[in-house]
Amino acid sequence: MRVLFIVFLSINGFLNIKAQNDLAPNDLIKSYGIIESTASLSDENAILKVGVNAKNTSHCIFDKNENIIEYKGYDVYGELYDISFYVYETENNLIEKIKLDPINSIVYRTFYVYDVKGDMVESYYHIKGELAYRGTYKYNDKGNKIEDLQFTGNSSVPSEKWTCKYDYVGNVIEEALDYAESYKRHYVYDSKRNIIEFSEVGNDGSNRDYKFKETFKYKFDKKGNIIEKITYIYGNLGYLQSFSSDGLGSSILEQWNYFDDQVVKSYTTRYTYNKKGNIVRTNIYTFDNKVILSKSYDYMGNMIEYKWYSSNQSVTTRSTKYIYDEKENWTKKINYEDDIIQKIQIRKIDYFD
Repeated sequence: MRVLFIVFLSINGFLNIKAQNDLAPNDLIKSYGIIESTASLSDENAILKVGVNAKNTSHCIFDKNENIIEYKGYDVYGELYDISFYVYETENNLIEKIKLDPINSIVYRTFYVYDVKGDMVESYYHIKGELAYRGTYKYNDKGNKIEDLQFTGNSSVPSEKWTCKYDYVGNVIEEALDYAESYKRHYVYDSKRNIIEFSEVGNDGSNRDYKFKETFKYKFDKKGNIIEKITYIYGNLGYLQSFSSDGLGSSILEQWNYFDDQVVKSYTTRYTYNKKGNIVRTNIYTFDNKVILSKSYDYMGNMIEYKWYSSNQSVTTRSTKYIYDEKENWTKKINYEDDIIQKIQIRKIDYFD
């Protein structure tokens, strides 16, 4: 079995382990391969040493399907503080996760059960050998989840209940959560499967009084693009958003708020695109046409500049410089605030043949 070994170093808080497809867009790699290592520095000339420049070090082992099977985390002194193992039934179905402390005692253990279709139908979460939580899940004949029940310990009464209903083509038409912060949502679609109305009703979990109710209505052009969105609050007009194009490569979003019988313009957002249709700039203006926020993007779609204008028009600028390899994946990322380096990330990628 082919195993991938990956090392992560970071000086900006503890590592968040994510599946490959859960990474942020600018963290994904475009060719078949795996990120072999990443390092975060506060100084471009810093030497990476555990306990000196690195806040923590983590070692991960992946199987041939790029599923994580082992994780070890070390503190700033190089001491092991976290161990996790993952077991899979098939290529991607996780059936067991075990978390250990530094002396190899089990902290918690989670088991997952699947049906013959590969859908998860049960989960069990044990803390120090005792069942703490369990979940059961149901699906319709099209594989859409219709029920999620969560139980505390061995209780037969669910502490949390989520249900969902679909139309004949698989669109969600009703979704409900019965918990401390409960809600019920309804969705209405047009013939092209665009959402044209959305409403949500919530309650505070005690007296079941409505806490809020919002309804959304949409209008589309002949190409299916949204041109208008109206928000109603408790059945009354809340605000209206219109979407248009200037014909010069920019799309425009304008919002009006409704106060009693008055309609007040709130803000305008202008999105500018290049010839390939990729966004290159976003500007947000106040009702009197003053810029309050500006964002710029490079040809890869990564944000490279962020400017925030305060009420007195002072400007805070945050920018990012990317360096890409021949496969258009970034290998170096430098973050600045008002032209001062805040963080440098260097990434090594191992491409598969």
